[in-house]
Parts: sequence; structure tokens; C-alpha cells
Amino acid sequence: MIAELPENDCKKILIKRLTTPKPQLFRALFFLLLLLSVSPEARSQDSYVDSLIHWVDTHPRNDSARIHTMHTISYMLSEKDVSRSFEYYERVSRLSDSLNFTYGKALGNINLGILLFNAGNFQSSNKAYFKAIDEARECGAARVEAVALHNIGENFASLKDYERCRQYVLQAIPINTSVAAWRGVALNYEMLHRCDLEEGRFSGARSNLDKGMPFALRKKDNYILSMFYCGYGKLHAISNEYDSATYYFSKAIAASQQAGDLRNEFQVYLAEAKYLRNLSAVTKIALLTKAITIAERTKYPEGIANDAEQLSAIYDSLGNKDSSLRYYRLYRSLTDSLFSENNQRNTIVNESEWTVKKKELENSNLKALTTDQEKRIASKNTLLLMVGLGFVLTIIIAFLLYKSFQSKKSKDVSQYKQKITETEMQALQAQMNPHFFFNSLNSIENFIMQNEKKLASDYLNKFARFIRSILDSSSNELIEINKDLETLQ
Repeated sequence: MIAELPENDCKKILIKRLTTPKPQLFRALFFLLLLLSVSPEARSQDSYVDSLIHWVDTHPRNDSARIHTMHTISYMLSEKDVSRSFEYYERVSRLSDSLNFTYGKALGNINLGILLFNAGNFQSSNKAYFKAIDEARECGAARVEAVALHNIGENFASLKDYERCRQYVLQAIPINTSVAAWRGVALNYEMLHRCDLEEGRFSGARSNLDKGMPFALRKKDNYILSMFYCGYGKLHAISNEYDSATYYFSKAIAASQQAGDLRNEFQVYLAEAKYLRNLSAVTKIALLTKAITIAERTKYPEGIANDAEQLSAIYDSLGNKDSSLRYYRLYRSLTDSLFSENNQRNTIVNESEWTVKKKELENSNLKALTTDQEKRIASKNTLLLMVGLGFVLTIIIAFLLYKSFQSKKSKDVSQYKQKITETEMQALQAQMNPHFFFNSLNSIENFIMQNEKKLASDYLNKFARFIRSILDSSSNELIEINKDLETLQ
């Protein structure tokens, strides 16, 4: 069973932890031979882990680099030293909490989910993964979210709930694609292939392998290639194409050994014994013995159970009832705890609780968004109302100013006309001087008294013409110059 982890700066290895029965003496000897046959690449990982541990021991700062490094150490020690692997996981978790480093917390929960998965506690494993998803979304770590979704699918695949497995893995594919995490995409399609294979959908299994293989080749990661070669080997074996199946199984073994990955090597041995029906019982027992030794070494209970089930069936076919019963009991003791109905029910309940929580959170966010939008709309409406009132007030003020200006203008015009009238009156009064009139009338009277009728008549005629000229000119703004000269004369 493979559980995907986030990509790091160095090679990723899965965490596996569980207490297992002590191997028998012949298994211990085989285990020793297996250690001696570890590839140079795998041995080089030990020196790399040592260098990382040295860096952590000499690096005084508690920062994100320290968290990432300890995280890597935990993964790379997972199959060789489970207790130290778990120790570094705990250090990552504690330091992330103390620094409030959300991304580190998410990685820690991914790590915890894998530990619990390997222990067969699928309910708690999913709970850790769901928490990792929440933390990943909080800090924008899309890759970690995709890993958690894939691993939740892995849990359901272990419970043989392949439909739920597909639901979560299919959610991970677009996320991995969006961040160009091709390794993750390859693992997603490989997981979908396994679901189809277990349900007998062989065309679908082949299709998913074909979809994922370009991504596996793109990464050139022997860990992933081993899984794909093993998948192709199974499909060819099912089609009774044993030569092709053997070819792919051999390539899968070589790739897993080059990667130093015992878990994939176990899967290949198990697949060969299960799907190559042309093998003898002795050969199958040899393959399964190799496989169960690796499963016990890596503390992989589900693998031990699957291996023990096959060994029990083979020994039963050979008439070896004691060995058959012993492996059957081992198989039942593990499957009863790993795949119990209670475990399946609790895992589904745990999933439902997280789904309800997620919907409540989404509803809460929606309500908050709606409230915020309502506040913004209210603010905009208030602003529009204020602008409208301001516009109306401006119009009123402009109208009042206009009326005031018109009133003032009208008043000024009236005053101006009045002044003109006064000026005209003044001019008329200046022209019609009382002393002049009085003297003129006296002169006329004097001519009459002296009986000088002709002079009096001429004087009176000129006086009348003068009065008429003044009155005519007072009604006109402009006066012809000849008339003005005539008046002056």
C-alpha cells in the first residue's frame, strides 16, 4: 500500500510504522542476506540522511529550513528506523506549533496520517488528512492538499471502498496538474488503476496506467516506475501473456531496488505469486517468503495479511495443513483488526463529520461574504444618497444665487433708471432756471407796460419756442446738433 507525500528537495520515502510479530529464524537469516543485497543507491541514502542529521544538530536556528530538513529525515528513516522517524516527525510537529508555521503543521498531519494508516487506524488517519487539507488551504499549499486527498483515497482503497477512493483521487488530479506536480499526477492515475484492477475493470486499469505513464517517465523516478511496471505485469499476467508479465515484473524489481524501496519490491513479489499462474507452488512460496520478510521488516500489517493469505492457500493445496492453518490465523488476526466493520463505519463517519464541518465553514464564509456585501451595498447606497442630496442642495443654492443675482441686477437697473431720471430732471431744471424764467417774464411785462407790443410779441414768441425746444429735448436721449444750436441761440 502506497501513500503519497509532498515533493521535497530530496528523494521522498514513505513513513511506515507498526508493531509486528517477531520473524522466525529462517526469516531473520533471509533478512540479513537482504540487507547485504541493498543497492548502492539505497546505501547512499544512509550517508545523505547522516548529513541531514548533522546539519540539524549544528544548525542553531529554529526556522522553516530546520522543519523541512527534519521532515525529510523522518521520511528517509521511515523504513530503516521507525522510532527515530517518529521522533523527527514529533520534532517537526512541535516546532511548527511553536512557530505557528501552518505549512509545517500540514506536513506533520500528512506524516501522522501515514503513521496511522500503516497502523490500520484508518479513522484517525483520515482525521489527520482532513486537518492537513484545512491547514493547506489556509496557507495556500495546493500540493499538500492534493497529497492529503490522494492519501484519503488510499485509506478507502485499503477498506475496499473503491468508489470513495476514486472520488478523492479524482479531486487531487486537477490540483496536481495546476501546480505542475507531475509525480503526484502519475501516482493518482496509478491509484485509479489499482481500483479498476481490484474490481475487474481491466480496460479501465490499462487506460489509467497509459494516462499516468507519461508523467512517470517525465519524472524518471524509479519509485514510481516500479509501481507502473508492476501494474503492467499484472495486466499481462491476467491476459496469460506470461513472458511480457515476467518482463515487466523484472523491470519493477530492478527499479524498486535502484530506488532502495522495499515496499515496492514487496508488492512485485506478491504480484508475481498471485498473478503468474504458470509458476510452481515452490516458486510461489519462495516469492511470498521474500515478500513477507520485507513486510515484517517494514512493519506493514496489510502486506503481511495479504501475503499470509496466499501462503495459507498454497500450503493448503500442497496438503501442508499446519503451515496453512498458521498463516491463515496470522491473516485473520490482522484482517480482523485492520478491516473490521467497525473500522470501516468509523472511517466513513469521520469523513461525514469533516464534510459537514466543511459545509458549515463554507456556509459561514458565505454568510460573512453576504454580510460584507450588504455592508458594501449599504455604504454605496449611503454614498449615492449623499451625492444626490449634495446635487439637489447645489441646484437649490445655484437657484437662490441666481435669483439673488437677478434681484440685485433688477435693483441695480431700477437704481440706474432712477438716477437717469434724476439726472434728466436735474438737466431739465438746469435748463429751466427759475431766475431766467422770472427775468424773461418781467421783460415781457415791461414791454407791454411801455406799449411796445411788437417787442413784447417777439420776445414772447422766442420764449415759447425755447420752452418747446427744452420740453422736446427732455423726451429724447439723443438731440440733433442743429436743434441744440437753435436752442442755445
